[in-house]
Amino acid sequence: YSNSLAFLKKSLQINEDFRHSIPSMTYEQLALTYLGLEKRDSAAFCVKKTLDLLEDYKDAGGKYDVTKYATVSRTFESAGIIAFFTNDLVNSKKYLEQSVYYNPYKNQDPFSYAPVYLSFLEMKTNPTVGKIFLDEAISLYKREIDSGTEDGEFYFNLACLY
Repeated sequence: YSNSLAFLKKSLQINEDFRHSIPSMTYEQLALTYLGLEKRDSAAFCVKKTLDLLEDYKDAGGKYDVTKYATVSRTFESAGIIAFFTNDLVNSKKYLEQSVYYNPYKNQDPFSYAPVYLSFLEMKTNPTVGKIFLDEAISLYKREIDSGTEDGEFYFNLACLY
């Protein structure tokens, strides 16, 4: 974990130095690394840092730029995943719902995890909606596998959902 932590921090520094936008997934991976090191507070702080990135995606009127909705959606997804693993389930659900709001086609994107996490969160309070999210994710991963993908992630994700 220590090497991962060092590389992720260096990545963040390089992006800041060159004024590149920082991908939300960097904070997501950093948070998961902190969790592996049992540093829950540091992981939770990554939610704030991730949400801070959203300021870069606003237009002059202070609303999210429609041309950046995919990035806004992915940023909310990262915040939701981090909140999920830091056991902040209320905010996790809120961020994941925002992710779907800014990209209503997330349930058709095999690389999106928001529907999977939402299915888990919804199962507790609204099992019907949770089951819909779950069934859609299973169907999507099966479709990728049936199409002959060599990406092992889809096999792993499908196995996890069962």
